Amino acid sequence: MMPKNPALIQRFRQAVLDSGSLGKAALNAAESSARRIPGIAAADEIAIVRATVNALVKKEHLSEAKAEDILKHVFTELDLFRETLLASGLGVPPEMLKEAETNIRSSLGDKPSDDATIAKEIADFLVDRGHLTPFQASQLLMGRKKFQLGHYRILSQIGKGGMGIVFLAEHELMGRKVAIKVLPRKKVTEQSEEAFRREIRMLGRLDHENLVRAIDAGFDGNVFYMVTEFIDGLNLNQLVKKYGRLTDDVAAAIISQAALALGYAHENKIVHRDVKPGNIFVSFNGSVKLLDLGLARSEAEGEAISFNGVVGTIDYIAPEQLDKKSAGNVDALADIYSLGCTLYYIVTGEPPYPGGDRADKARRHRNPNPIRKQEIQDNSKHSSPGFCDVIYGMLLKEPADRYQSMEEVIDALANWMPQDPQQTVASWMSLSPETSAHDEWKISEADLLLVGRDNAVVERPGRNSEMHKSAASVAVGRLVVVSLVVGVSIGILVAVMEFLFWGGLGYGSILFGFVSSVLAAGGQVLWRVVKSTR
Repeated sequence: MMPKNPALIQRFRQAVLDSGSLGKAALNAAESSARRIPGIAAADEIAIVRATVNALVKKEHLSEAKAEDILKHVFTELDLFRETLLASGLGVPPEMLKEAETNIRSSLGDKPSDDATIAKEIADFLVDRGHLTPFQASQLLMGRKKFQLGHYRILSQIGKGGMGIVFLAEHELMGRKVAIKVLPRKKVTEQSEEAFRREIRMLGRLDHENLVRAIDAGFDGNVFYMVTEFIDGLNLNQLVKKYGRLTDDVAAAIISQAALALGYAHENKIVHRDVKPGNIFVSFNGSVKLLDLGLARSEAEGEAISFNGVVGTIDYIAPEQLDKKSAGNVDALADIYSLGCTLYYIVTGEPPYPGGDRADKARRHRNPNPIRKQEIQDNSKHSSPGFCDVIYGMLLKEPADRYQSMEEVIDALANWMPQDPQQTVASWMSLSPETSAHDEWKISEADLLLVGRDNAVVERPGRNSEMHKSAASVAVGRLVVVSLVVGVSIGILVAVMEFLFWGGLGYGSILFGFVSSVLAAGGQVLWRVVKSTR
């Protein structure tokens, strides 16, 4: 089916002639010269129109303002989408674009549709066929056509923060997926640009299995960019929102891996200063990666320049970071406090001081009285007292009172560490929150945002170490012992009666003993059920 609108070149010629700026002869000459330009195909009407306009402006037949006005009225959204797509370098050939448009127009039939709708349908068609990602399609429809940074092709946006935007990208030759952090020059200050350069240098010299690895860096057009390994997983914010509060063993496995990365950074004279759930990623294979050194303080040579003001994220910031006099000189103990806030969050579903504005949260962080142990226990619901003691030790307000190194934190969590930490985390994440037992304790969005929700549905009981046996296992042991004692006692009594009154022993004593044990067990279970419903 042919489009209802005239061909683009016809519309353009009519618009130029209607403007009264020049005659047909001058227009024909400019168009003829545009068609002879090497690299412009006869079927590429958009390129021919733009080249013709350029020729007319160069010959001063049209002013730049007049030319822009004509193009604005001539080009439809579909024309602009075609032009943007073919100029994007995403590898969609003109033939594929033409096929997509033909299919869309055929499917629409006689239905009324404007060019913007057709452009959107074509974009969706190319996404369905795997020629574009949803992100690329949406950007093209907005007229954006830069999807290349160095050797990397942008696939989607996966993160955004005060220090830049993070994209998922693919190396054009190797096909390797990476994460690219971009710092748009038009949106940054001299200070944030220096911080970005420092982050590139710091990551470049660090190498630890629990620290995201830098692969490449560069400058393209008007942006600095840094390439790191791509983590196929979730950050701790996403993890808690999807699965709910973490059990003690899973939390210990994750936080211990993050502590290893931070300990390594501290050994290399780097203090992170922005440890929080959003900066700790857990891959689906159970490994943990710490990222984002954009606000880090370094004492290494050539990296000592840093933000001197208050930096960090208010829900997870250490008290000493809120003091402008000491904020620029905080040490590794500040990261221990922030990691403690993160640990508190993943077992309770909220930071230590939820609610209120930034000033109120800052006041509570700086309050010399630490959060009470009982409050940690109440909010974590099913974490053991010993595990809550570890959190408490990380959240003490005086740096000298906290654990003094990440090694001490790891040692304190050792009682809850599973034998294979990565496998434990991977297995826990593999349970679908829609179909597994996680359903029973998944936290709703409201639970994460509101304070004091005593009636909220909480998680299943956490798994504690052998040092802290659950009340359930004790109750089962008591039930078995009582049942056996009752059964054996009844059996012996029946055996004595058989011997005294019937002159010998039979199977009655065994049968009565077995039945008595079963009845005793059933009676105990029934009593517990009745008691629990009171």
